[in-house]
Amino acid sequence: YGADGYSVKELLKVASTLYSAMKSNPLEADDAPRDMTTTSLEASSKFGNLKLCRQLASDITSRGAHLYDLLAEEVDLREKRHIALSKPVDMAQIEHGMEQSIKAVTVRPFLW
Repeated sequence: YGADGYSVKELLKVASTLYSAMKSNPLEADDAPRDMTTTSLEASSKFGNLKLCRQLASDITSRGAHLYDLLAEEVDLREKRHIALSKPVDMAQIEHGMEQSIKAVTVRPFLW
């Protein structure tokens, strides 16, 4: 499936971003004393990051579920597409449909 390849590429973008973020901020192991304001600012920053990570995880999960549903529909759509493409093309019917569409557009006044 072509859609599987595209979904893997999109998920790889997200995973590589999360991986690079994890690697860029290693745990600091310094024993220097810190004041209370620095510690509280770091804690609030980490809580904000935690909320963002939870939001991203929720978005990834919901989009993954939606993608799964769309891929499940692909089986039915493939059969319908195969049936539609296997039918012979009737040019007279296509010309008649086009003429009716053109008449419907030219008769209907524009509502600008």
